[in-house]
Amino acid sequence: MLGIAARAAAADPLVMRYDADRLTVHADGVPLDAIIDELHERTGIQVRGSLLDGRVVHKQFDALPLEQALDRLLGRQNFVLVYGPTGKPEALDLLGLALPRQPAPRTPLRVARPPAAGIPPAMSTPPRAPGVAAFLQAKRTR
Repeated sequence: MLGIAARAAAADPLVMRYDADRLTVHADGVPLDAIIDELHERTGIQVRGSLLDGRVVHKQFDALPLEQALDRLLGRQNFVLVYGPTGKPEALDLLGLALPRQPAPRTPLRVARPPAAGIPPAMSTPPRAPGVAAFLQAKRTR
């Protein structure tokens, strides 16, 4: 009897189990939207938004935490998993593409600006506190 069940499972292009916030997926040539539909049926998680592509999935993983499993299934598409007050996932918000990694921005060079009208040449910006200008003026006159 077990041999028949195992052969039937092997012939099924999609096997999905969800237990204790862990997802098992064995997909062999299954459209991604069918996998997401099955996820909704198995978990009750509401899916909001649209998939960015209709690719066919060939993936197998067992008992991964839900967030990691979704990351593997969705690939470059960003998503947010929304948890309810009971601590269980209630919604999956499908967002846009993940941005490609950018090199760290270089620190901009500081460019000396001429002093603004009415500001002494020693200062490049107006004083922030009223006492600063008086202090600097007194220091210059000594």
